Amino acid sequence: MKKIGILVLLISLLLTNTTFAMDKYIGIKEYEALYNNMNFSDIKNSPYKKSIYKLASLSIIRKNGSDKFYPSKSISKEEVITMLVRMAGKEEEVQEVIEKKKLNNNNELEAYLETAKKIKLITKEEAKNILYVSDEEEYKIEDKIDEELKKRPNYTEDEIKDLEEKIRSEMKHKYTWGELANREEVAIWISRIMGLNKIGGSSRQYVYNLKDYSKIKPENISLIERVLQLKIIEPIDGYFKPNSHMRRDEMAVILDKMSKKILELRGYSVKEGVIDSMEKFVVPVENLITGEITGKNNYVYTIRDESGEYNKISTEGDNGYIVYNKYNDTIGFPSDLNEYDYIEYWINDKKNIVYVEVK
Repeated sequence: MKKIGILVLLISLLLTNTTFAMDKYIGIKEYEALYNNMNFSDIKNSPYKKSIYKLASLSIIRKNGSDKFYPSKSISKEEVITMLVRMAGKEEEVQEVIEKKKLNNNNELEAYLETAKKIKLITKEEAKNILYVSDEEEYKIEDKIDEELKKRPNYTEDEIKDLEEKIRSEMKHKYTWGELANREEVAIWISRIMGLNKIGGSSRQYVYNLKDYSKIKPENISLIERVLQLKIIEPIDGYFKPNSHMRRDEMAVILDKMSKKILELRGYSVKEGVIDSMEKFVVPVENLITGEITGKNNYVYTIRDESGEYNKISTEGDNGYIVYNKYNDTIGFPSDLNEYDYIEYWINDKKNIVYVEVK
């Protein structure tokens, strides 16, 4: 009997230690606002919907005042740079520039570009080339100003000046950072964010399989080789098409492919396992404005990974996370998870869970 008692005690201690050894991750307070930000109205039929949802849940893609993503629209240089700066986790630096220069929302791009140069995402020479406006484009700007002023013969001098500045600013942006990005420059910017090394000599194989490799700038061959090796950007029917434009949903897929490596460098971690058990309980939540107290369902899921180790993911009060279910191709909340679901979950650098994917 004594031996049995000791054995029971040892088993009890082991179970207790296992419980205490579990890591527990809670969600983020802004998850409902994040859900609204990523619930685009025009991606229902996109084959790249999953990548768009993931990038939005990681705050790399945003609505920016519209409920549409425009998946088939070609992406501009400024959009690529903005997304890559966010991917690199440099939003705080962007905000510092905004505050230092007292920029408004219309001039936010300036802060992103300054940050991009600071982190060497783009070179000074590239920025100079992009900002160049040709004589032909200058003529088009002036023609547009003349055209619009003829429609407004009664404008005052101040109104004319404001209109000229507005048109000139908008059209210069169109011909510079608003210009569509091509596949070659996207590949180079991506290689810099990922810190990829140049590939030389006999290690170059993928690039020479391209039917149009001779159209790639010689100085970019080595980095594009690396991007091709990692399958971040893939050929189209054997062509790289360096000067072709890229759709916004294609860019989302590319960012998805590189996201794990980049975010892990920033302190994120990605775990996976099966939901072994779940607990549901109601907690009181107070409305900070009205003082009204209501009950809110909270969920705690115990996850078992393939090695037999356990973690817990929890909502706790107002915290939560986004759930993507590949079986019905929709996004939802923690309440949409079920026992025995096999999931992948993303934990940010503050140890909060932000995104769960039912695989």
